[in-house]
Amino acid sequence: MALGAFTVPGDGSLDFGAIVKRLADYGYEGWFVVEAEQDPRKAPPKKMAEIGHAELMRVMTAAGYTVETEGFPKG
Repeated sequence: MALGAFTVPGDGSLDFGAIVKRLADYGYEGWFVVEAEQDPRKAPPKKMAEIGHAELMRVMTAAGYTVETEGFPKG
């Protein structure tokens, strides 16, 4: 579905699993932020945010990260 040059993890061609794994191997413990820039008529923002979040959670878990969600709004 890749729409545009700046898309979310899980929609583009980058191997985010390998990127996140490398960061984990280096001991990175900072923030991971998902950004995307697409035409909202072709890529509804809520749907793209859900795709990006699901993929980032998947690859972070696979890399051994524990994701803290305490204090963040759900949904």
